[in-house]
Amino acid sequence: MAKYAIVVNGRVTNIVQWDGTGNVFESNTVIELTDSVTANIGDAVASGVVYEKPTDGFEYTFNDTSLSWELTAAGQSAKTSTEIAAATTTKTALLESAQSTISLWQSELLLGTISDSDKSLLTNWIAYIKQLQAIDTTSLPVTWPAVPGVSD
Repeated sequence: MAKYAIVVNGRVTNIVQWDGTGNVFESNTVIELTDSVTANIGDAVASGVVYEKPTDGFEYTFNDTSLSWELTAAGQSAKTSTEIAAATTTKTALLESAQSTISLWQSELLLGTISDSDKSLLTNWIAYIKQLQAIDTTSLPVTWPAVPGVSD
């Protein structure tokens, strides 16, 4: 018994265990699966070659001309929404981290006890925070500013 991919209209519709004999699947294309030939339901098949469908959760369609999977309009919209949400989360986390980093320096500045080196670092970090605040997370891809170096 071996595993076979059942292909209907260029798409894998089922994976079965079969001894390979008889005309059980005569109206379909059947591809024997091996260690080097794998398939999953939904994969595309063209000229005996299996094209693995992306599994990132977005909607794709197979382009039979270019032999590649392409995001549909709905898939692209969902992917963009996911990327915007991730960028917004990253921006928030970076801003919170930066604010936490400068907190002590701000107190020292108010008390007049900040060293010149920490004052310079505070200035750099405030510039970094302003760069982060200016980022439009709906304009992808996002280019994040470099985090200022902190010396001990």
